[in-house]
Amino acid sequence: MISDQRAPVIKDYPTLQENIYATLKGQICLLERVPGTIMSATDIAQSMALLMQRTVSRTPVREAFIQLAKEGLVELRPQFGTVVTKINRKRALEERYVRYTLEHDNLKDFMDKVNEADYEEFEEIIRKQKIANEDGKNLEYIELDNLFHHKQFYISGHVLCLDIISTYNSHYDRLRNLTTWDKGNVRKSIAQHEELIKAFRKKDLTGAQEILKIHLGKLIDEEKELYFKYPEYFLSE
Repeated sequence: MISDQRAPVIKDYPTLQENIYATLKGQICLLERVPGTIMSATDIAQSMALLMQRTVSRTPVREAFIQLAKEGLVELRPQFGTVVTKINRKRALEERYVRYTLEHDNLKDFMDKVNEADYEEFEEIIRKQKIANEDGKNLEYIELDNLFHHKQFYISGHVLCLDIISTYNSHYDRLRNLTTWDKGNVRKSIAQHEELIKAFRKKDLTGAQEILKIHLGKLIDEEKELYFKYPEYFLSE
């Protein structure tokens, strides 16, 4: 079931167009705007004006649409509207590979620098994830999940990797977020986070790499089930 929580408007972007782009991308990736949704520049401008409490013209909305189209999240159809694309399974798995490769290679530098205070923060993230999952707060869980993984790059110092993941992660993100509709899937992910923390504390690099491989690899099996469960959200192959 889709969460009724809306993706927040990110207000610290330097331009209105970037703000609108970030908001729409968040809503699409969180499946608040599901594949096949038709969007008009006029309607989006009006809704953004209400959210931001300011005048919003169609021009920055159209610019945001163009940027989203470059990432394969929307299709621009003249005289019809802008349509949220269906999830491309092949691209999603390629994006998963990019993320896995970067996270895998980051682990060594991360484990050289992580400390006890960091472990406690990771454990607090996991505690909050469990609560969010049981309460059905998908958006909160996803934000915490992102924090769990992003924090590893902040600690290692390889922050540029996050920009790469963010740019090439849209179809993977939608597929991953779709898995959160099943609390059982989320519990498995949280359990794997706990196993990762144990490996971090032991400074067991090989063990952590193996757990990460399983953790990010489980989506390969889950996407097959999701494809048959929600065929209307996926690109036909």
